[in-house]
Amino acid sequence: MEERPPGLVMRREISERRVLLGSVPSRTSNTLLLRGGERKAIPFTGFELMFLGTSAGSPSVRRNPTAVCLRMERSNWMFDCAEGSLRQLMKSTIRVPSTDKFFITHLHGDHLYGLPGILCTLDNHNAAYVDSRTRRRVPRPISVYGPLGLFSYLNTAFATSSSRLTNITVTVHELVSPKMLEEASGFEKFMSQAPVHPCLRREMIFAESDGNNLIWKVFEDGDHRVIASTVKHSVTCFGYVVEEHDIPGKLKPEKLIAKGLKPGPAFRQLKHGKPLTLPSGEIIFPSDVLVHEATLSHEMVRQAVHRGHSTARMAGFTARRMNATLLALTHFSHRFRHWTAGHRLGTTQHLALEAQITFGRRAVIPASDFLRIPIPRRPQE
Repeated sequence: MEERPPGLVMRREISERRVLLGSVPSRTSNTLLLRGGERKAIPFTGFELMFLGTSAGSPSVRRNPTAVCLRMERSNWMFDCAEGSLRQLMKSTIRVPSTDKFFITHLHGDHLYGLPGILCTLDNHNAAYVDSRTRRRVPRPISVYGPLGLFSYLNTAFATSSSRLTNITVTVHELVSPKMLEEASGFEKFMSQAPVHPCLRREMIFAESDGNNLIWKVFEDGDHRVIASTVKHSVTCFGYVVEEHDIPGKLKPEKLIAKGLKPGPAFRQLKHGKPLTLPSGEIIFPSDVLVHEATLSHEMVRQAVHRGHSTARMAGFTARRMNATLLALTHFSHRFRHWTAGHRLGTTQHLALEAQITFGRRAVIPASDFLRIPIPRRPQE
């Protein structure tokens, strides 16, 4: 079992938002179903997840392959970018030109093949881009993060397709370690000597140790930071954690005391948004949402492990260890149909029920394409 979950983790301070997240709709993408059958549009909180693809391997009639968008007030971040992701973006409520960061978990096609096309479209949308500080016309900076080999992939795609990208500059940040560079394939070493496309820049982010695991400090600005760590798969693969900068919140001491903690340094540690291990062995993380693959059911655990994938029960176990508020399942095998009321066996709802067993909570959503998960705003104190 991985020490860090594959996929995407959203962390915010512990607050009443945990209650609000428990009410996220599991079937509709843009509306809430209220009592009496009335529907109400889901308000944009300024910070939300939208699933653009939830299928494993290849598209189906109902599901596109993997892509998740973190939508914010001024920009959008994409996590994985499968074939068809551009069309999914255009069908959604997301503004394509506002997308400026891409985080790729691994270099399998069902997580990657849509990236060159979206970057070319962003070039078309940014002919009139002006730097907000200098007020001068410059190419818009776009950042792409992912494993070693991502730069060579984009460089090859743009060069062989004669793509002329003059309105954007794409910096590819590859997450590496000395061991990864040493074990790089012969093809990657050969491609690293190829001429570089004019729109591309290459940077490497080296791993650091947090005392237990290697982590990559991927990105940080005034509001958020992104860190990554490797997860088990058939190729080099990363899980990403998106955190808001810590703002001390309010604790409920009586609940912590009931779990065996004594007032003191442990309280301060948790208050400042740091993980804490309880006497029982439970780990408390201030995590709001965990996005985790659930490719197969528990009955297929051997097949899942052999292929480097997770079952729904594995996803629930990881969510429990992280003390997540909400678990969103994605990357479903075609064996599992999109669920409808009254038909649970062989559906994604069946996978959600499996995850609830090991999670120990009911807050599990089998994601569908265009599902929105609003993350409530941080309370102002």
